[in-house]
Order: sequence, then C-alpha cells, then structure tokens
Amino acid sequence: MAFEKPDVPAFKHGLNDNYVVRRATERFHAENFDAKEYAIRSKSAFDKLRERGINVPAQLVVADNEKDSTGKGADVFVITDKIDHLPIENLGPEEKTKAGEEFHNVPLALVGYYENTFETRSDFLADLSEREQYVYGTKRGAAKAEWYLVDTDPILYDDLASLADNVLALEEELPDIEEEFSIKFSDVRKRAKYLLKKLNEVD
Repeated sequence: MAFEKPDVPAFKHGLNDNYVVRRATERFHAENFDAKEYAIRSKSAFDKLRERGINVPAQLVVADNEKDSTGKGADVFVITDKIDHLPIENLGPEEKTKAGEEFHNVPLALVGYYENTFETRSDFLADLSEREQYVYGTKRGAAKAEWYLVDTDPILYDDLASLADNVLALEEELPDIEEEFSIKFSDVRKRAKYLLKKLNEVD
C-alpha cells in the first residue's frame, strides 16, 4: 500500500477520494483477542491471498479501542483502494474473453489457499467464493485492468467444518462462472473435491 500511517479520522469521514473505509463487522472466531491482534491476523490472511495471486487492495488499521481485551466493540477499519469498475457486460468480445481467462486464477488461487489452510491448520478468511465479490477494473496508478477482491470484510475462522463449508461454496459457484465466461474449471473442481474428501476423513 502507498501509506503506513494514514489519517484515520479523515479516512473514516470519507475525506480521501482514493480509498474506501469499512468498519470490520465480523468478530474473530475466538473472542479473547483484542483489536490489534484481530487486525494482525486479518492482515496476515489477506497477505496469504496476495501470495496466491489474488489482488486484495486492502490494509487494516486499528483505531480507538485498541486495548479492548475482549475484542467486543474494538474498532478495526479496513482501508481499501477504490477500484474503477469495468462492467463485464460492457466489454467487447476479445476483452471479455481476456478477462475470463484472467479470472481463472481466482478460483485456482482460492483452492490453493484452502489446501494450505488445511495443511497448516491456520486461520483463514471465509466467504470469498462469490463471483460478485470480485470486480474487473483499475485502481489509482494501475496501467491495466485486473480482477480485485473488493469484499474486504475480514471474516476469520480456524475450524475444519467451516473450511469444508467454504470449499463446498467454491465448488458450487463454479458452474455459474463457467457459464459467464465460457471456460471450464475442471482443475479447480478436481482439487476441491479431493480436499473435501480429505476434510471428511478427519475425525
């Protein structure tokens, strides 16, 4: 990100045209973390998605009740780059094909992210599978359009049952994406099914 110590009050009141600020609405799966720990874990999870190749234009900022030991009421703000959205339906045939081919990386990255989560038994971001959570467009200073995850409310879990639910949600989303872009996600589907099998075998 382009900033390290943003003016949080200014961001909260919409005084910066380059960013969107959201207050994190979901609490961590355990309530014994303060806001700072919640932000650190969420930022780490976002970074893991970036390492997989998913554009996550967000940085977490802790404000106000940082030392709230229960985590309840502690303010964590997600500051996200504004994305200039290019609606897929408005693209020409060639550009739409290109966008569809590039979107292939999103489900592929997600299944890899879930595989790694299973192997490491680590925290993971939930609710990432819906096509509508990603937009094709540009952010400030970008030379070309790319896919971005714009639903950046950090919903964190660490249990295998929730992981299985998210893998299943990804698998169930694939047919609609395949229809939209006229491409197949056979590789993603195969890996998702295998991961679900392994998850079901865990006691």
